[in-house]
Amino acid sequence: MTDRSQVGFARRQAERIAVESGLSDDDAARAALITVEAATNIIRHGQAGSILLNPAPPGAAPAVLIVAADTGPGIADLETALADGHSSAGGMGGGLGAIRRMSDWLDIYTRPGRGAVVAAIVGEGASDSLARACGMLAPMPGLTVCGDGWDVRRQDGALWALMCDGLGHGEKAAVSTEAAIEAFQRDSLSSMTDLIGRLDAALRRHRGAAALVARLSPDEAKIQAAGVGNITGAIVDPDGRVQRLVSQGGVIGGEARAPSPLDYDWGEESVLVMATDGLRTVHDFAAWPGLFRHGPLTIAATIYRDLARGSDDTGLLAVKARAA
Repeated sequence: MTDRSQVGFARRQAERIAVESGLSDDDAARAALITVEAATNIIRHGQAGSILLNPAPPGAAPAVLIVAADTGPGIADLETALADGHSSAGGMGGGLGAIRRMSDWLDIYTRPGRGAVVAAIVGEGASDSLARACGMLAPMPGLTVCGDGWDVRRQDGALWALMCDGLGHGEKAAVSTEAAIEAFQRDSLSSMTDLIGRLDAALRRHRGAAALVARLSPDEAKIQAAGVGNITGAIVDPDGRVQRLVSQGGVIGGEARAPSPLDYDWGEESVLVMATDGLRTVHDFAAWPGLFRHGPLTIAATIYRDLARGSDDTGLLAVKARAA
């Protein structure tokens, strides 16, 4: 986003997502205004940046996820910048203060000289659940449909998470991902093996997909996970120390052997990050000081800003042990 002509387009997209998600007219108006303020801030301060707009996943209450990510100078004094009437660029000062007032959930990650990520959620019914598990999707440049997808569901006190990458990209890949998410949401889940089998059966009627699934229980200090294909998973602590999840080769819905679920240690401050291959490999999670204490949407958006390849669909999901 480099000029004001793009602000109106972003506003219209925010309104469209809100209406298609079933939000009220008032919520749609809030989403549009937040998007305008965030886009204007990028143009004034961010040097270079983007607006990312997503609906909530199928299993969540209706919401619009709004991210403004830039590579500018960062925000030197965040609390001052969030105050109503503050402006450092000769504007009206609505900016971040207005965004905070209009958002149901807001989180900001910024570092001097390394830009800022402003993450907001409009949709009161979804904001609490998405404060623990949330992600973002971006289509391959030049396309309007993303072939990647993510979803979470809660059952018997446990949280189940899915990241899926339909083979290829665009609309045909999205059909596979939609089939996987429908299978993920259908009926109760008895085990990780049952879920993998359900996904495999659903995807045999389509192109197939890479997928990573995880089960997190608040009563256990473990995550159980299983994956097939080129999706990465990592459990990160607030200081950037990491356990990487194992995913076997192949395609779900193809000839891949069913993976055996594995257990991983899971602490109270842990964050699970799942990403498709539209992202370059994260070699050093400590490169973002303090990021993993932020909300999941902020975590996903920051990693996307810094490591997106820009040549494929991209999906990221972050799950926290406790809501941000």
